[in-house]
Amino acid sequence: MRKPVFLLLLPGALAVLLVAWCLQHYPAHSVSLLRWDALWYESIRAGGYHFEADAKSNTGFFPLFSYLWRWLGLGPIGVSILNGTLMLGATYGLARQLRLWWPAVWLFVALPTSVFFYVPYTEALFYAAAALVVLGLARQRPVLVVAGMLLGGLVRPSALYFLPAAVALGLVETTHCPAEWRRWLGRTAVYMAAAAAGIGLVMLEQWRSTGVWQAYVKTQLHWGHAFKLPTLSLTSVSQGIMLLDTLALLVGLAVGCWLLWVLVQRQRPAPEVVFAAGFVAATVLNTLLHAPLLRGSTSLISVARYVLCTPFFLVLLHYFLPRQRPSGLLLAATAAGGLALVLLLGLWQMPVLYFRSLPGTAVSGPLLALLVLGYTGLWAGTGYRLVRFSLYSMNMLLLLLLLRNYLLGFWVG
Repeated sequence: MRKPVFLLLLPGALAVLLVAWCLQHYPAHSVSLLRWDALWYESIRAGGYHFEADAKSNTGFFPLFSYLWRWLGLGPIGVSILNGTLMLGATYGLARQLRLWWPAVWLFVALPTSVFFYVPYTEALFYAAAALVVLGLARQRPVLVVAGMLLGGLVRPSALYFLPAAVALGLVETTHCPAEWRRWLGRTAVYMAAAAAGIGLVMLEQWRSTGVWQAYVKTQLHWGHAFKLPTLSLTSVSQGIMLLDTLALLVGLAVGCWLLWVLVQRQRPAPEVVFAAGFVAATVLNTLLHAPLLRGSTSLISVARYVLCTPFFLVLLHYFLPRQRPSGLLLAATAAGGLALVLLLGLWQMPVLYFRSLPGTAVSGPLLALLVLGYTGLWAGTGYRLVRFSLYSMNMLLLLLLLRNYLLGFWVG
């Protein structure tokens, strides 16, 4: 059956049109693609690394994206189009090569966090590198896995989570088949060495450029990224709550528990699924343990970007999204998860919130709690075509809203 590929390309096409429209119709609002982290990447592109001991500096970011940006000689619009094309191309390649369930693919590209694939951020380049890891694991091509890990280690610090993910994969394989422990021990060591090598090359490059050893670690302290136990209740860097960040949090906790169940039961899911679960669980755990405090509470600090903007989340969507009409057990579990999210954030007792990015729009705590429960309910009902269409459409609207807010200078997490 012919697949409607336009559903894959539609978010990217609408994102390009929205950027062009905003640049033309909002000249008085300082519309720009260079905001937030994009400014740091642009500073590395323009002048290389510099380190300041008593303030934030661009050594808090990895270099490959900025260097590639410089080598290609593109402007902010050009590199943003390149990012979107890279992500969509890699997604289409994975969908065809791994025979992914197309509704899961369409849902993935429409996620609101995809906004970071259409701006000058590193998400798209890291996505392409991680896609090599996924493809290599699925096709049993260790060379692709090593190449993807090495490349990812040059792009962003999220490559650090390749290490526990490789350990998780090795444990699952050796638990299921103890006789192969030597082969998997060696392969795990090679994978970890590749990821460590990429990160090590970044540290050497920063040391060569600034003369400061461990400049990245020292700079991150100025953003409050240091080891500390989480302080409840959790919060976010924007408006005190962020639906997508808490979704990523629940996903990380859920797949972490699933990995433990796999080990105890000596199950053997596909290697790319195990690795994806290990990466996501490690990402959420490390973020919680190194997140800054905001008003005395642990901030989720954009954990949605680190989890949802990766091919590992696409793999998990393909594996876990229900293809049939949801069972009563699934609906009950999803309702419980949504209720736990509401209680965790204390949404039910929040006062009326006024959002800067939507002037004049007020959302009360109980209404926001119902929105969270409804959103999680839609996830459980993806076995219905109408629900899939509704979820795709709602996510696309949120994606375009976040992109508009980004262009107008509002932090989108």
